[in-house]
Amino acid sequence: MENVPGLLSAKWQGNGMFDMICKGLREAGYELHGLGDEAAQGLIFENKREFVLHAEEHGVPQSRNRLFIFGVRNDIKKRPQRMVADRTALVSAATAISDLPRIRSRMSKEADSATSWRQAINDITGYAFNNLEPDFAKALKKRAESLSDNLSLGGQVLEATAAPVVHANWYSDPLLPVVLNHNSRGHMRRDLVRYFFWAEYGRHYERSPTLRDAPHFLRPNHANAGLDGAPFADRFRVQLGGRPSTTITSHISKDGHYYIHYDSSQCRSLSVREAARLQTFPDNYYFEGPVTEQYHQVGNAVPPYLAKQIGSIVASILG
Repeated sequence: MENVPGLLSAKWQGNGMFDMICKGLREAGYELHGLGDEAAQGLIFENKREFVLHAEEHGVPQSRNRLFIFGVRNDIKKRPQRMVADRTALVSAATAISDLPRIRSRMSKEADSATSWRQAINDITGYAFNNLEPDFAKALKKRAESLSDNLSLGGQVLEATAAPVVHANWYSDPLLPVVLNHNSRGHMRRDLVRYFFWAEYGRHYERSPTLRDAPHFLRPNHANAGLDGAPFADRFRVQLGGRPSTTITSHISKDGHYYIHYDSSQCRSLSVREAARLQTFPDNYYFEGPVTEQYHQVGNAVPPYLAKQIGSIVASILG
């Protein structure tokens, strides 16, 4: 069984949901096990957290914590192997997606064309990024001035390029000559500027800025913009290239603000294929349906690379 770690603290009619589920499973004739290398074999209620796996510790380029309960029928006298975590060599987002072709975002709220997009990018140089730390302001201005010189305008069908830096045998398919599901969603002009700022801030400071860190003209003009105690201070979030991404959830289908690409020259949120790479879907896994549903399929999944490791443990019991 798999669920979010919030299940550990969830209650129903005053009773802990996790305890109720485990009690029911044990009464149904199952011995319950954790899978992590620190997990107690058999269920120890005092150590519920030991049933949580951290995907980034198992080769997934994404920080994703999920609760797993492995039940083995009582009359089968076998214990599952443990999954040994590697906490020293985390896979970064950049090593998972940096080989994918650079593409432009589409334009929304106006006619979409390469010309209108390039004009929107050129307009970034006209913004006055004042009241910023001098070194960062200088780097921001220099980067903005060079944007129009190094832009790549990807089309609908993109040729496959170099193999991924990490897990090449897992992601790549030598028979696949193109990149699937790699088109950007549409963004408003103002969001292009925001995405540029957030990506550059992340590159400079190695953290995603909050709205308070952004110039006033980049903050949304509504009551819950995240200032003075209001919620959604992290309404925009850049994925840092040098670290595992944050958790890819189905929310990515909404607007992409939480999933800004770390490359400021592209001024966009992650494509379906980039999100799928961070979830460790192989490149030949094709997502169908509207783009919103494609993002849902990616965000709701257990990372396949993690699922394969769990599946191997299940197979060893079944064998």
